[in-house]
Amino acid sequence: MARESLFKSIEKVEKVYIDTDILIIGAGNAGCFAGIEAKRINPEVKVTFMEKAHIDRSGCLAGGMDAINTYIKKGRTIEDFVRWSRSQAGGLLREDLTITMAEVLNKP
Repeated sequence: MARESLFKSIEKVEKVYIDTDILIIGAGNAGCFAGIEAKRINPEVKVTFMEKAHIDRSGCLAGGMDAINTYIKKGRTIEDFVRWSRSQAGGLLREDLTITMAEVLNKP
């Protein structure tokens, strides 16, 4: 029954046509790196990302980093962690959120 109602409502979905050279589905780490590399190779190429939600709140980069790697190793500093996180995210990093998460999650 739910499946049938989905197909009945599909006609109401807005269709948007975009002219692009490369369509990347998913703007997580891999998608962002693919887009950056495509533009590096050919700055004239038109890259479009298709994402399930607004990039400000969707995917691991939206929060400032990949949350699984938020703990700082013994002997390292928050600054070391920010540099490492930026390199992992290809330079796409909300430094303020990275610092805040590192401070909160690494309290003694």
